[in-house]
Amino acid sequence: IDVLIITVGDMPSESIFDLVRVMAAYSDSADAKHNETAAAVYQEIINTFITLSDEDAAASAERLNAAMKGEEIDSGDPNAPEQTDGVYQISTGGELKWFADHTRENPSASAVLTADVSLSGIAWTPIGSPDTPYAGSFDGCGHKISNLSISATGDYQALFGYVGSGASVANLTVSGSVDAGGNYTAGIIAYCEADVSNLHNRCKVT
Repeated sequence: IDVLIITVGDMPSESIFDLVRVMAAYSDSADAKHNETAAAVYQEIINTFITLSDEDAAASAERLNAAMKGEEIDSGDPNAPEQTDGVYQISTGGELKWFADHTRENPSASAVLTADVSLSGIAWTPIGSPDTPYAGSFDGCGHKISNLSISATGDYQALFGYVGSGASVANLTVSGSVDAGGNYTAGIIAYCEADVSNLHNRCKVT
């Protein structure tokens, strides 16, 4: 159960009240909670609520309401990739980083690469973990991910940290370097329970 506690010196504005009403409607709707887009928008609002201006609150209420109705919405994040039939279309390193962050709350999200991608300058946190295994479908479509860079001391370090049994990862070449002192270290997938195919590791792993 999500609980939002608001502490203010003055009465909240009408925009804030409207946003809280929409959030309450989301919390009361089982269908909305199973809507991946609505869930992501709701979590984004929770994370930023105390910093929202009246204008941001009004926009957030509109976006959450639209997402709950199943309408397409602007993610508000310039790195958020477009979706086709519910599958994220990834063509840049920023979009891939966004997808990795997104899977922490939505591990069944699916994606395809539409171009070769460079992760140069991006601090990488693996997709999937033992607590939240990746459960979606990721198709590289024959493209390459270059400049993966990981320097960590923990376990499960790779492009994908932990891929669960219901997932699939295919058609991908990855290059870069992974320097990790823990268990389960690799270039593409550190720990895998899924069916994978046509994966080519070109990473230096130490």
